[in-house]
Amino acid sequence: MRFLLCLTVLAATFAAPAAAAERRCVGTNTTVTAESAYDAYLACAGAADALAFLAQHGFTVDTVMRVDIRDTVFVHAEEKPSFRVLGQYDTDEDVILVTSIAGQRKMAAEKPIFGSPYDDALFRSVVAHEVAHAIVEDNFELIKPSRMAHEYIAYIVQLATLPRHLRYQIFDHHQVPAFDSEWEINPMVYGFDPDVFAVKSYLHYRRPAVGTAFLQSLLYRELVSIFPLWGHPAAQDPLDGEQTTSN
Repeated sequence: MRFLLCLTVLAATFAAPAAAAERRCVGTNTTVTAESAYDAYLACAGAADALAFLAQHGFTVDTVMRVDIRDTVFVHAEEKPSFRVLGQYDTDEDVILVTSIAGQRKMAAEKPIFGSPYDDALFRSVVAHEVAHAIVEDNFELIKPSRMAHEYIAYIVQLATLPRHLRYQIFDHHQVPAFDSEWEINPMVYGFDPDVFAVKSYLHYRRPAVGTAFLQSLLYRELVSIFPLWGHPAAQDPLDGEQTTSN
């Protein structure tokens, strides 16, 4: 199935006090609010990347999405102080929050994203990651899908839509094997290092007989877990929110 999307960004007449503008990503149900027209363009491109990938894998991609580009995106949780993230899908407000390219560059100077030199394509991939969360949320048949299923799919979308040379830079930096089975797709691996979780997930997805069939299966069933006591949603997800961290 070929999924073509126009990446042209049309500026709307909306203006916010901080000079942010709301723009419609033509060919999608996505609107982007950003001060930078370039950030908005790449955000639309990232949304298109996610939509194309998921459509090719049998997902319904008619989700209406709002992307808000900010200088800084914080996660707020009662159990811990706020910390900065590259992006976050806010399910309560039904909005995707993404740190601007300028903001991501500052974060990358402190800790390289995926261990790689910063490239604007990484910003685009963060948008794709968070858009994937929003689309997948609408595709799940489960009442309470697991955080790990969400992250598995979102990281595959993020890495798959990166330029090939950047993807292989990340693989070279993180010399880790694929997940051997879905038992390994768990919060311990994710909590220890989301980058490692991302790479192992992508390599697992690329294995023969995994691919689309496995992605689709996650929409209808729970991941097989080595942590049976984590069947309760509160115990199954020890981390708060659904965000792309400053990997």
